[in-house]
Amino acid sequence: MEPTNLSAEIELNFQPDGASWKAEMTFKAGPDGGALPIEEMRVTDDSVLVRTKLEGADVRFAFARDGDLLLGFVRVTEKGRLLAEGPAGLARASDTNGMTRLVAWLDAQGTPIDAARRDAVIEHSHDLF
Repeated sequence: MEPTNLSAEIELNFQPDGASWKAEMTFKAGPDGGALPIEEMRVTDDSVLVRTKLEGADVRFAFARDGDLLLGFVRVTEKGRLLAEGPAGLARASDTNGMTRLVAWLDAQGTPIDAARRDAVIEHSHDLF
């Protein structure tokens, strides 16, 4: 995901649970990472909505199926204030070309930031949290 000058890698593992689904989510942003609690999850034939919390902020992912990728957006709010929003997507871990296609899609959604600026933004965000 690359919301508003930030970048993080998320891993979302879906598992069937009877007639519904359960999921586990982890994230990595710079040197930080960890598990995130799933607060809400809705899965339909062609879309996925996931809501979690990160450091007290509400993080909402909305994805729609586009071929074999899930593409959409992430929106981060805290106490009604928008902290970040932007494109997000998921590719199957078993798809060797999925990450390449996903990164190309993310890059096409806006102006990519260079590695040095990305690292500085992640470090600054870490300091804020």
